[in-house]
Amino acid sequence: MTKCLSCSDPLSNSFFKSFHEDSIQDVPRDCLLDNIDMVVWDFDNTITRYHTSVGAMVSSNFKDVIKDEELFVQTIKLLLGMKKKIAIASYGYKSIILAVMKILGENNVFTEDNVITPKDIHPDWREGYEPPTGYNKNSMLNLLCKRYQCQPNNVLLLDDSWTNIINAKQNDFCTIHLAHGYHRYISTDLEKMDNIEDFFNKSIVIPCK
Repeated sequence: MTKCLSCSDPLSNSFFKSFHEDSIQDVPRDCLLDNIDMVVWDFDNTITRYHTSVGAMVSSNFKDVIKDEELFVQTIKLLLGMKKKIAIASYGYKSIILAVMKILGENNVFTEDNVITPKDIHPDWREGYEPPTGYNKNSMLNLLCKRYQCQPNNVLLLDDSWTNIINAKQNDFCTIHLAHGYHRYISTDLEKMDNIEDFFNKSIVIPCK
């Protein structure tokens, strides 16, 4: 059986703790990404520098909102080249997310269908707010699984929220905890942006069994 990182220790799934001793021992790390069918990104504070749901962001000025646009574009290209499905699951506003993603130009792969926000889940769940009782980020991941015919253990969530990571792991989703968002300085594998695949393979945590 594989050894899972502790679900009770937020540092165990961060970039500040070595994966050599505490990670999966009997699964080849260089092929973990190969087993992923869909990569799902959180938006606020993961892709972006700050929460875009605040009133000041409801505008057309989205310059420098993406934390590391060059790295993000390179990653999207890599994942598409590997035939991965890509999506966003966010508690924020779909209109803002789609507007920000237009910054990517011809590299923008995000649409109404693969950007999931509260209004896709439940009429009482307002965009920009925490979910009502009985709902969480897994509700969005499950919808994406149904929409794109994926199994949870073949779906990878990247999120800055430890709560979302814990919930996802407990429901058989693979995870990477991006405590400080997605940018090249969180890992030496990303600094020159030529080892993005290595970063994913070293960082993916498979679900607890």
